Amino acid sequence: PPPPPPLAPPPSLTPPAEAGGRAAGCGSLLVVLMDALMDEIFPALDVFGDVIEGVQIMNDIKPSKENVRFAHRLAAHLHEIRRAVWDARGLFIELRQNNSGCLAAPHLLQIVLDSTHQIEREADCYTQRCRTVEYVYQQYQDARMNATLYSLTVATACFLPMQFLTGLWGMNFNPDVGNMPELNWEYGYVMFWCLIPVSALAGYLCILFSSRVVS
Repeated sequence: PPPPPPLAPPPSLTPPAEAGGRAAGCGSLLVVLMDALMDEIFPALDVFGDVIEGVQIMNDIKPSKENVRFAHRLAAHLHEIRRAVWDARGLFIELRQNNSGCLAAPHLLQIVLDSTHQIEREADCYTQRCRTVEYVYQQYQDARMNATLYSLTVATACFLPMQFLTGLWGMNFNPDVGNMPELNWEYGYVMFWCLIPVSALAGYLCILFSSRVVS
């Protein structure tokens, strides 16, 4: 019988060069996946920006506490996104050091790190816009309070001459002495009610003129 064919050498494991190529390919794939993950956050941030813009428009038209609460919730979600990206950036920095040698080009991670920086800047910008909603509402409340105080001041100034005349003619001195002859007039009561609106109008005109001078 013919001699048996020689045995083939046993298949070796992955050669070092091929193993290094696979490691480099896995590392590059990891960088691509991380970059794609960071890119998925930008559309979410755009949605946050559109919602915040709508809240600002509604708050400019009619400021309300509900808009402020909604802006606070949006700011809380933005803070969560920023904190997650901050933690991910720490991981990317460790991977860029390439202590395990699994990345053939660790400098490619700089693109991912730049994306994290941009996400943090946009999140901070949208958070500041959420705070602007509360600031506008606080200004609206201050303006309402100032208007209320101004109305009370005008009303007090208008009634001040009336209080003065009432206190002056309400002292009830003896009319026989002649200290206050108007108390003995026949039409003194009618004169009092005629002076009341005149004095109130004079007080209002004084306040109006002084406010225009100040402005």
